[in-house]
Amino acid sequence: MQYIDVQINILKLNLIGQASKAMAGLIFAMICFVFFFCFLFFCGFLLVEVLAESGLSRMQSFMVTTSIYFVLLLVSFLFRKSIIRSFAGVFIRSLTNEDGKE
Repeated sequence: MQYIDVQINILKLNLIGQASKAMAGLIFAMICFVFFFCFLFFCGFLLVEVLAESGLSRMQSFMVTTSIYFVLLLVSFLFRKSIIRSFAGVFIRSLTNEDGKE
């Protein structure tokens, strides 16, 4: 009976460990996304300024920058299945890592 209790406690600890790793990975990914989107946002303003200095009006510069963002959105939409698969693979790998196999 004591053996079963020990095995159940080990199972609970492993489950808690895997869940905490998954949550930490999720929080880290959200922080990275925030930084990435801030980076894209300010790169957009930089591109607008560069285009405005090169002779385009501000409105044309914003339209070109918006068009570039739209093309990036279309490309990410076209490759969404492979992107989702790669994120799922990373998530599954992080959940199924055994101790010491980081």
